[in-house]
Amino acid sequence: LTARRSQRLTPVWDALLEDLRSGSDYAEACERVGLTSYGVSTMMRVEPQMRAELDESLTQGSDGELRHGTAIGYRARCRRPECRAYKRASRRGSR
Repeated sequence: LTARRSQRLTPVWDALLEDLRSGSDYAEACERVGLTSYGVSTMMRVEPQMRAELDESLTQGSDGELRHGTAIGYRARCRRPECRAYKRASRRGSR
């Protein structure tokens, strides 16, 4: 990201991460801070540091009793790395 764009995004990004750490739904948290889940997913693919920060926040705020990395986890709207990996693999037909 350019420095100018990064400065504008930082307060929004920090608010998103805090919301996710508190256990909020991914899509709803994105919407609350004025981002789309698609836009955040795109940023994650381009910016490894942002991906790591998001993954950490999603993991901290996730339901500890949910079976992560499964269809059940993804259908429960969990977007932890394991649940996203399950979804990617299932799209390829490997599950």
